[in-house]
Amino acid sequence: MDKRELENILDELKIKINTKGYKYWITAVEKKLKSKDMKIGTLYRELAKEFNSNYSRVERALRSAYTHNIIMIQEYFSIDYGISNTVFLELLIREMERRKM
Repeated sequence: MDKRELENILDELKIKINTKGYKYWITAVEKKLKSKDMKIGTLYRELAKEFNSNYSRVERALRSAYTHNIIMIQEYFSIDYGISNTVFLELLIREMERRKM
C-alpha cells in the first residue's frame, strides 16, 4: 500500500490530519488491504488494541473524521447514498485501487 497516496486522498477529502480518526483511517485501510475478508468489528477491535482504546471510541473517531464533510465526500465519489464507516472504508479502498491503475 502506498501510504502517501492514501494521505493525499484523505487530504483531498478534507479529513483533518490532527484527529485520531485520520490515523485510524490510515491503519484501517492498511489492515483491510492485507486481509480483505476482515469484518468491520474485528477491524475496530484491532484498531482499539493498537491505539490503546476501545471499540466504541474507535468507531466514533472514524465517523467523526468525515461527518463534517459528507456532502463533499458524496460529490467526490459521485454517490447519493448515506456514508457509514464501512461504506467510507470501501470507498477509500476503491479509490486506492483506481489510482494504482
